[in-house]
Amino acid sequence: MAFGYKFFRMLEVGIEGSYIKDDGQGYAPTHGIVTGSVTYQLIPINVFVLVRGILSEYQWVVPYVGGRYTFMYYQEKLELQSTVSGHADGYHGRAGLQFLLDVLDQSAANRFYSDVGVYHTYYFTEARYSRAMANSPSGSVNLGGWSYMGGLLFDF
Repeated sequence: MAFGYKFFRMLEVGIEGSYIKDDGQGYAPTHGIVTGSVTYQLIPINVFVLVRGILSEYQWVVPYVGGRYTFMYYQEKLELQSTVSGHADGYHGRAGLQFLLDVLDQSAANRFYSDVGVYHTYYFTEARYSRAMANSPSGSVNLGGWSYMGGLLFDF
């Protein structure tokens, strides 16, 4: 979920958060054995600046780039072992495309504006790289990496 404020159509500042969870099997590489079930949780929070390449009000495809500060909280629960948790600061960069959906049904878009106040609806697709280094007994670990997302953007 993300919320942003547009100073004008090309420049936006915002904050977003997400939640990632995965279950799996732990592995002790030193001993070469499986150590039991593991639950890993990651909560990244990003403060961002976005610049859009928007030139007209009803532009069908809008490219954008952005990035800035990232804070990541992590927790790893290991079966029959203590829970490991912490946080790390870092950065992220992103680039993507927004596709204007209003043109598919202009009358529905007009009703959406009059009923709810949504100026435009977009489908977006995005690639993002984040880097947040956490210290561990075996050295530093990057909690980020590449991610790819898609979703809906409502422009109020």
